[in-house]
Amino acid sequence: MFLDFASLPITSRLWIYQADRFLLPDEEKKAQAALQSFLGEWTAHQQALQASGQIAQQRFLLIAVNEDFQSVSGCAIDASVHFLQALGQELSLNWFERQKVIFESTPGQVAALGLAEIPKAIAEGSLRPETQVFNILLSSIGDWQKNWPQPAQDSWLARYFQTMTQTH
Repeated sequence: MFLDFASLPITSRLWIYQADRFLLPDEEKKAQAALQSFLGEWTAHQQALQASGQIAQQRFLLIAVNEDFQSVSGCAIDASVHFLQALGQELSLNWFERQKVIFESTPGQVAALGLAEIPKAIAEGSLRPETQVFNILLSSIGDWQKNWPQPAQDSWLARYFQTMTQTH
């Protein structure tokens, strides 16, 4: 059953999928409608799941499930992956992008940076410890509420800043 994102408990499990490009406004509406339809029918072992989802920053698709109500099964997770693959095909994009970091280049402006470009961006100062990044590794709504976005130094990118400090 589809619920409003804000109505799920902060302990709800969260998956964040990153598209390989920014969605256009009509694609975002189409993706949100498809997501709501899928989650409205999503089940685990023939039991309805309390789930919600949304598109964020025109680049991310979030799916959350209240596992206090019903645990998510492997088959249910597989169904969500198949849904995302089909939606990606329909929109000509890949929801499983893991080779880019999405960050706020200036307040309100979101940019993408390839993983191989991180050391250079840090050295040039375009990616700083306080730069707000969108961490796709967050795993609960509560974590997402507190850490979306978060300073790069507080994310998985921290190791890059430590490496740069040690080499200078």
